[in-house]
Formats: sequence, structure tokens, C-alpha cells
Amino acid sequence: MGGVTFASLQRAGVFSELAILFPSEAEVRELLADLGASRAGLTRLPALGNMALVLYWRRVCELTDNGMFAGFGLAELVAAARQRFPNNAVLRGLAGEERTPGSELTVLCLQAGPTALNHLRLRQEHAIVLQIAARRGERTLNVKANPATQRDDIVAEILAARPDIVHFAGHGTPDGRLVFEQADGGGAPVTVDALASVLRVLPGSLPCLVLGSCFGASYSGRLLGPARAVAGSVTALPDEAATEFTRGFYTGLAVGGTSVAKAYDAGLAQMQIHGHETADMRFEQVPEGSE
Repeated sequence: MGGVTFASLQRAGVFSELAILFPSEAEVRELLADLGASRAGLTRLPALGNMALVLYWRRVCELTDNGMFAGFGLAELVAAARQRFPNNAVLRGLAGEERTPGSELTVLCLQAGPTALNHLRLRQEHAIVLQIAARRGERTLNVKANPATQRDDIVAEILAARPDIVHFAGHGTPDGRLVFEQADGGGAPVTVDALASVLRVLPGSLPCLVLGSCFGASYSGRLLGPARAVAGSVTALPDEAATEFTRGFYTGLAVGGTSVAKAYDAGLAQMQIHGHETADMRFEQVPEGSE
């Protein structure tokens, strides 16, 4: 992976991507240790503290570029990260590899949980998607995520990602609202009709919307059109069931290279393997050839 410079990493958005792939100080230090960083070298790294992880990764790359570690530089650091996540689109693009049409899907995870316990579950679900995306399979998943999505983030995130799949993970209400976050960590409900209006801003209809929330499928009819397919539950969806559906669904897409309809079936199968009921799960899709 020649020609890797600090400037090229900055242009490609690699610092942000590394912050997603290695989301803790311990994981950063583990990667560096695997590359041969000495204990003495690791002690010279700054402590993460209250620093944003993307800024921490920027500083790590800057120090690496300046020769802090004798045995490796930026090229080796990025190559090691890519070895762990071979299908990552940003790292692959840095190496100059071309994308085969249809071989990659962009998944935008909009996560929202007003309590610390919910954030732990959502982080676990995000980690599962990243693990699946890292496997060698029939299709590459380019995963983008906002782990604490606020209402003001929704339009910007969707327009910036131009996703193939939007996956909402959080709370839903029987009357058709998805609960995002406020700056103070409280809940900020958004109606599904408002979400549909955001999806209509995209150049074309969204290929698939996954609602990993309670009651999501009970209002899928209001989202079909802006989204060509909608998956979710018509009743309350336990956290463990939502996590297993996520595991099966993205395994079907990435490892099996299936359609979203078949990936939905894989999600149901994964739920059943773990003893979860699937009778209240639903998948609706706009017929081929219509919008």
C-alpha cells in the first residue's frame, strides 16, 4: 500500500473510519502492539481521556508518521487495519481498488438510546454489523453509523451517506414515532411521516429500511414508496431478538450476497435458532418495476 501519507489519510477520511473500526483506546494500543510497538513506545502515546476518538486516531497517525515506532510507519499501520477489515470500503479505496457494481452496499445505522443501558446494547449491535462486514463474502458492506443520533443529525446523515440501507435501532411507539436523542440525552420523537419526507429527498427511493424498534412494521405502509422495502416488527421487539435479527440479516447480505428479501428470511432464521418468536415480524416490498 504505497504512497500512504498523513495528508492522504486525512483526505480519504481514514481517521473517522479507524475511530469506528477500533472504538476504544485499548483496541488502538492492541493494533499497535501487534505491529511491534514496544511497551515504551506505547507509554509515549497520549491518553484518550475526554478526547474525541477521531482526534485521538489523528494524533496516533501523526506520531506514527513522525517516526515514533521504529518498526513500522503509516503504510504498515493502514495495512494492518485493512487485514482485520478486508472489506472496508475506505481502506480498500485508499489502496486504489475498484468497486464492482453491485458488490457493495452502504449501510447507515442511525442508533438512539436515551439511557446508558440502551447505548451498551446499541454498541453491541453495531459491533455485530462491523464483524459481519469484515468477513470475506459475496458482498462488501460499507457501514456508517451514528451511535447517538439526534433529530438534527437525520437529514445530514442520510444525504451524506446516500445509503442502500438505513437501519434504525432504538425505540418506537405504537402511534408511529421513532425516538431519537436530544443533546441532554433525553428522547426526541420523530414521526415516521417526517422520516418518509427525508427519504424523499434522496435522488431515488431507498432500497431498504430496517426498523430495529418496537412497532416498526405496524406503520411500514407509510414508509413504502420512499423506501422500496421495509422490515420490522408489528409489536414490541425484545433487545435480544432485535440483535439476532440484525446478525442474520447482514450475514445474508454480506456472506451470502442475497437479496434483501432473502436476507430478511436469514434474519428470521437467526431469531428462531435462538428461540425468539418471529410471528410478529414483517417484510413489505414495492413490486418490481414500480415506485
